[in-house]
Amino acid sequence: MGNTRHQLLAWLVVVALLAFQPTTFARTVSDSAIVSDKVISRIDDGDSVLPVFSPDGKQLAYVRTIVKRQTELTEVYVRDLSSGADWLLLGAETSRKYAVYKAFVYNLEWASNDRLVASVSDGDVGTTLVEFDVGARRIISERQDKDLEAVWYAEIEKRMRAVKKLPDWDPDIVQNAFENSVELQDGSFLIQPQYAGVAPDVFHITQQGRLTRLTQLDKDANNALCGGVQLRDSLLFLLAESRTGNSRQANLLRYRDGRIEKLASVATLTEPELVPLRTRQARALFFVSTGYPYQRSPGVLYEYASEQLRSWPPPNTLHRVSADSSGRKVSLVMWENDRRIIEVREIKAGNRDK
Repeated sequence: MGNTRHQLLAWLVVVALLAFQPTTFARTVSDSAIVSDKVISRIDDGDSVLPVFSPDGKQLAYVRTIVKRQTELTEVYVRDLSSGADWLLLGAETSRKYAVYKAFVYNLEWASNDRLVASVSDGDVGTTLVEFDVGARRIISERQDKDLEAVWYAEIEKRMRAVKKLPDWDPDIVQNAFENSVELQDGSFLIQPQYAGVAPDVFHITQQGRLTRLTQLDKDANNALCGGVQLRDSLLFLLAESRTGNSRQANLLRYRDGRIEKLASVATLTEPELVPLRTRQARALFFVSTGYPYQRSPGVLYEYASEQLRSWPPPNTLHRVSADSSGRKVSLVMWENDRRIIEVREIKAGNRDK
């Protein structure tokens, strides 16, 4: 009888442990040609990065890195995807005036089909927002950006105000959790406290304040939330394991019906990032970066649809990905020898939004 009771207790412990551990989502990850082999446009005459489609998808803004007299400078171009013509909006020598140590663009944003804004860093702590009239190919305004740290904390306060009922935690932990948050399509958030003595679990919180715990981690665990997407009946998110040394592992997890499942794992050089490209109900297209922007680290393009996860990792070359608003085209930044080139391709018809 005693042995039977011990066996039963041991079995219950095993069941409990399994309930708290992510399980592998078997037979769902396979390499697949998510994008067409046909190249619509190719930019390969320099080290080119940061491609961003115009709202109508007819133009592609991008940045080229230039080194002149031992100073890193930047150029901003727009390509007409129909004709292949490139328009120079900001030349390297003009960009020199923004530099303290160097000048580089770290963000491009279309305000409309004929207005583009570039965030130009001075290589120190300053940023200049440069707005272009694309059709006239000229600068129409320049202004100093606000302090980035102040902008960041303003965004955190905005996110916290968006939730009607915050978690009943210590206020410092609540603030910390929203500093490690991901805003989802419906205005809800994934949040994660990274606070001494508190388990770094991932939670989902709605605007009404409904809180759902997605993971069960030990308080000494060292995991970081690195992005997520929301689908009709599930949440996908990336959780990176912090490790010493040159590499770490990140797990792509799915939460559905109270259960966590591991969809895939990816090795990373630094803290990775899940970048949503296109999400519609039960389908998501997203990119997982695996290194800093200047590192030659292979990222992975994923498509999740019909409960299947597919990946498209060109061998050791994919650097960054962006998509147009229609979900029909992607721009791929890939390493080629010691420089980065850009290719625009179509998403295969069977993988587009229905």
